[in-house]
Amino acid sequence: MQCLRQTLHSRQGNSQKRLAHAKDKIGGSPAAQNGMKAIVEIYNTLSAENKKRVLADLASAEQEPS
Repeated sequence: MQCLRQTLHSRQGNSQKRLAHAKDKIGGSPAAQNGMKAIVEIYNTLSAENKKRVLADLASAEQEPS
């Protein structure tokens, strides 16, 4: 049981590290980072229903072959 706890704790810690450092990797250039911030700000102004629609549109766009 102790081994399982250590494994789960280790996985959680690794996940938190990835999330914490992901912000540094998003976008790359300052212009891209500013664009992403603007998109998030606009997204946050949407109603819950419109947020669901945006997420559905993004998910379907990722499924389409490029």
